[in-house]
Amino acid sequence: MAKLDPSTIEDIFIRLGYPSDGTILLQTGYATDGLILLQRRLEEDYSQATIDRVSVIFDELDEIDEQKKEARQSSMAGSTSHTKLNWKLHLQHLNRDGHTLLEELARRVNLPIYWSKYPPAKRHTTQYQ
Repeated sequence: MAKLDPSTIEDIFIRLGYPSDGTILLQTGYATDGLILLQRRLEEDYSQATIDRVSVIFDELDEIDEQKKEARQSSMAGSTSHTKLNWKLHLQHLNRDGHTLLEELARRVNLPIYWSKYPPAKRHTTQYQ
């Protein structure tokens, strides 16, 4: 068994959307020591496989962030000579993938997602025109 290093713990909090001031909103109200309690949970032992997977998740989230940045920069191009580009759908896929990775990260370290910067798309099966 191994432990997460302090920078990884901090990165987990950032990626799961926890505020840096340590005050989190709970069902019973605000808790200023909320992050301390959650940090204790992250200081427990984890398998090396879990620690390795957390690192891979970080890399994949970084890649999604870069793809979102590229999509935002190139969203002005609507189509090429043979291809029509759908940037909205592309961003929805990236957000879905990012949110799925956050869910996996949260499950692996046993913490809830506080806020996701990858909003999952609303589930509609029918599109009206």
